[in-house]
Amino acid sequence: MKKFVMVLLASCLAIGAYAQFEKGTMMVGGSFGADFKTNKSKYDGNTYTNGKYVNVSFDPQFGIFVINKLAVGGGIGVSTSAYNDDDSDYKNLTNEFTIQPMVRYYLDPGVFFQGRLMFGGAKDKTTNNGDTDEIEYAVNGWSLSAGYAFFINNVVAIEPQLGYGGKGYRNKDSDVKSVDAGIFLRVGFQIYLRK
Repeated sequence: MKKFVMVLLASCLAIGAYAQFEKGTMMVGGSFGADFKTNKSKYDGNTYTNGKYVNVSFDPQFGIFVINKLAVGGGIGVSTSAYNDDDSDYKNLTNEFTIQPMVRYYLDPGVFFQGRLMFGGAKDKTTNNGDTDEIEYAVNGWSLSAGYAFFINNVVAIEPQLGYGGKGYRNKDSDVKSVDAGIFLRVGFQIYLRK
């Protein structure tokens, strides 16, 4: 009897979750992130604190299910990073803004796969010994991730994602390019609005 009740409950949850992924349903949400790091060096048996790093990001997104289980949409990425050196006047501030088209496909009951592209720009401002230098970058990137929609009610879901992505930065005044790539873990939320 206990197994029967568990199977029935799981079936009801799966049916309820599936209804959120029907054609015409809109999803609105996003994710927020913050990193607080301390840069340290260790040599000659001593540990030295070099500086502190803070990064805050917000990625709102919107999508619509064009067919059952397949949503397309986009979002924006806004982030600010700051680094302050403890032993000198060196400071760095980077502001980034990207537009992010995306596609997402759901399996039953709430597993999803998402692909996303990123296009935009970043402005880097460095201050050192009273001198200020500003550099503008063109930004482009991509990411692929898998996640799960944990519904806390019929409309709102918490969505952890694990993925891999890369982002390139090209200096607008020179041919200097850099690329960041790696694994990421993100937790977001979505509101699913049916017709």
